[in-house]
Amino acid sequence: MSKMVLYISDMGLTHKRIVVSIIDIVLFVAFLSVIIKLFAGKFPYMKVIMCTFLLLTTAYFAVSPEYVIASYNTNAYLSGKHKEVDLECIRGDYMTTDYSPMIHLDKIARGENSYSNEAKFFVYGIYSSHMKFYGTVPDSVEDYLLHRYILKNEERIKTYKTAYDNQYYCLDNYPVVFSDYTEDVFLITIDTDKEIERIIFENKFMEDENYDEYYFEYDEDYFLEKNPVIDIRMKYINDSDVIADIIITGKDGQTYECPLVRTVNDSSRYYSLKDDGKGGLVCVQTGAY
Repeated sequence: MSKMVLYISDMGLTHKRIVVSIIDIVLFVAFLSVIIKLFAGKFPYMKVIMCTFLLLTTAYFAVSPEYVIASYNTNAYLSGKHKEVDLECIRGDYMTTDYSPMIHLDKIARGENSYSNEAKFFVYGIYSSHMKFYGTVPDSVEDYLLHRYILKNEERIKTYKTAYDNQYYCLDNYPVVFSDYTEDVFLITIDTDKEIERIIFENKFMEDENYDEYYFEYDEDYFLEKNPVIDIRMKYINDSDVIADIIITGKDGQTYECPLVRTVNDSSRYYSLKDDGKGGLVCVQTGAY
């Protein structure tokens, strides 16, 4: 039991450590009850053991363990008691409620610490998933509380999108510069009223013909946002302007073509497919969205 207390004190709470602690307490009560029974023959040791077990297991399921774990680990890190924090542990099981992880991860995201960007990634992911699937009637009390929290802090949470992009699309690992070309990641939004069915990115400098095109089947029901984001990895010659041709097929069978242009002096990886005002589409560079 003392070792488990030491583990929790030094490394934080987890589901397994809570369960092991419960077992340790039950075993301690069992051994103590048996010893008392040896000296007091009428002592109801089985009732004591069973009541202890039932009380602890009831408390475990009655009090949200996700909230207890997230609260303890977050406060221990922010107070300086712990030098590190396991955000995956705070995030917990993706099939469980998101309210507890959201409020505690957001505490870390708001601070100036080495885990703030990673916390922003998780917070924005919870936000995106919730806003995509939230219906007019909440599924539970915690779903309702999460929605209230998001609406209250939505403007700040939206600012986490850049941190989310950097981690989800691994932007920090790019560009990779080779002797005769550069490989980079580009994020493209679809900002048009046209009904798009398919998008093809023809990489101008991909030498392997098996990977010279990126196909994207547009499914508007799949995306949270009005303007979905497409991520593509491409090679481009260091002094080139046009790095890809984008071919868009509409649901009406109409085909649109426009180039993806980038020069060596460009720093933004963000582009947007927009209406060009002439019935076609154009790919323009934008700032972070």
